[in-house]
Formats: sequence, C-alpha cells, structure tokens
Amino acid sequence: MVEYDGDKRYEAIKYKIENDIPLDNKDIMDLIFLPLMKNKWGEDEAARKVLELAEEIKDEEMQSIVIASVLGLADKYVRKEYIDRLKEVVRMTRIGAALIEEGRIEGRIEGRIRKAQESILDAIKAKFETIPDDLKDKIASINDEKKLDSLLVAVIKSDSLDEVYKKI
Repeated sequence: MVEYDGDKRYEAIKYKIENDIPLDNKDIMDLIFLPLMKNKWGEDEAARKVLELAEEIKDEEMQSIVIASVLGLADKYVRKEYIDRLKEVVRMTRIGAALIEEGRIEGRIEGRIRKAQESILDAIKAKFETIPDDLKDKIASINDEKKLDSLLVAVIKSDSLDEVYKKI
C-alpha cells in the first residue's frame, strides 16, 4: 500500500465529500486503506483523520462501513497509546454516540440481572442457610430477568432446596 499516494487520495476524497460529489467504490476502499498508504501523517494520525473525514459522509450506511472498517483495521496497526485518541474521535460521531448509549443500556440490564441473581442467592441463604455450588452456578447462568423474578418468588414460597431445584 505504501506505493499509493495517500495524501493525494485523501485530498481528492475530501474534495468530493465537501462538495457533495458521490463517492465511488474505489474512493471508499481508498479511504478505508488510506492509513496504510504513503502519507505525511503516519498510520496513527492518518487513521484519526480518516475517521474525522468519514464523519462528514452524508450517506449514513457508507459512513458506518468506513468507520467500522477503519477501526477494525486500526486494531492491527495503530499503537496502543494512540487507541484512546481514536476512541475520542469515534465517541464524537453519531455512530459512537449510538454505541455508547447501547452500551449503557446493556450495562443497566446486566446490572439488574446481577442484582436479581444476588437477591435469589440471598433469599436461599436466608431461608435454607446454605447454597450448594451447583445451585449457585445454575442461578448465575440465568440471564432472563422475568425468569429470575419468578424464581425469587418461587424461592420465597419453597419449603426445601429440592423445590428450588425443580423451579430452575
């Protein structure tokens, strides 16, 4: 890739994006691989510049493809200490904001699941004074909130550990 002039391709693609000229497949491929081409910035900085330029692509599907591809490739050639700078660029994009929000939602769900699992284990311990390891493992493997909620009620109503096992 070093035989390609990344600086010229960057400027040509930037011109097209700034002037609402549609990008063709070659432009997209060149943009994705531009950090690996000969350029004045080096691979790390070129990856950052490509991500910033990709944010300006109006076609959201194409924008997503470029950003995801550059990030996927960047993992192979960008120095670890530069990754945080790339994350910051991505964080500022619509895609980055959507990924962050999705992560927050998943984190909240995981938190509720963990809390429900802990509540079940606490109820078993309070009611039966012991929690067999295999029962702990079975409860830890349940990731359905509704099932965990109904299991907590079942534990409270159960008269023996055998009844709890039957409810799982």
